[in-house]
Amino acid sequence: MKLSIKDANRCEYVLINGAECEPYVTSDMRTMLDDGDMVWEGVLLIKRYFPRARIIIGIEDNKPECVESFRGRCETESGVEVAALRTRYPQGGEKMLIHATTGRVVPEDKLPIDAGVLVLNCTTLAVLARYIKTGVPLVEKCVTVDGPAVREPRNVISPIGTPVSALFDFCGGFVSEPKKVLFGGPMMGVAVADLDAPVMKNVNAVLAFAERDAELPAQTACIRCGRCVEICPMDLSPVQIEIAYQLGRAELLEKHKVNLCIECGNCAYVCPAHRRLVQVMKLSKPLLKKYRDEKKAAEKEASRT
Repeated sequence: MKLSIKDANRCEYVLINGAECEPYVTSDMRTMLDDGDMVWEGVLLIKRYFPRARIIIGIEDNKPECVESFRGRCETESGVEVAALRTRYPQGGEKMLIHATTGRVVPEDKLPIDAGVLVLNCTTLAVLARYIKTGVPLVEKCVTVDGPAVREPRNVISPIGTPVSALFDFCGGFVSEPKKVLFGGPMMGVAVADLDAPVMKNVNAVLAFAERDAELPAQTACIRCGRCVEICPMDLSPVQIEIAYQLGRAELLEKHKVNLCIECGNCAYVCPAHRRLVQVMKLSKPLLKKYRDEKKAAEKEASRT
């Protein structure tokens, strides 16, 4: 879908996302090191498709081998460069990567292409290049298997559809019974309800956490410390958004720009009161959408009379 742009001239930048900022997750790093030639073939394909675009490979500076590997390849190819990014979370988020590499800001309710930018993950690029070269679709991928409950954490090449339980068995099983298992990283990952759940094409990691690491502390009242405001990468005010949600005031959610939230989890992580702020953000967005839809329908009805 990202590549189905009617006017290729709209794309001024193509960003290759190799930041991989979530804790534990290293599957993209392994792809850049072990399958770097295929990633580079993907870069050349993108350059052919978007000849006017400037291509930037964004890699966090805690991956020096990846940075040096692709800088070496860029020496003989004009229009392609590597940006060694400061290691911080959530550097790998699309909007954060765009701002860090181009200085541009994606407008509210808009897509990166509306800012003249296309963002592609480095592993996605390798898969695309391999498909074009061999005709073989995505049938396996590199997956990080990690977490405090895993006996032998490692990156594995997993066929699509492999049960999660098989990955853990391959990594020596558990050192203790897992309380929570996630697809993805600990900040933005999704809980796995059943260990028979299959590895899908969008899974980059499977993490298992013991009870002491997964148990959520009890919530207490917000003390208005402002830590959530200070840490938010989108300069939002999570405390104000939570109040607006509790009051059911969709117009305040609109005022406080809840749709700009990238659900990175920083606010909940630093909150001393352990407020469930990410859940509030997720629930606020459909509330705002309903409000906007009803407002639009009312305005349309009013224009008829």
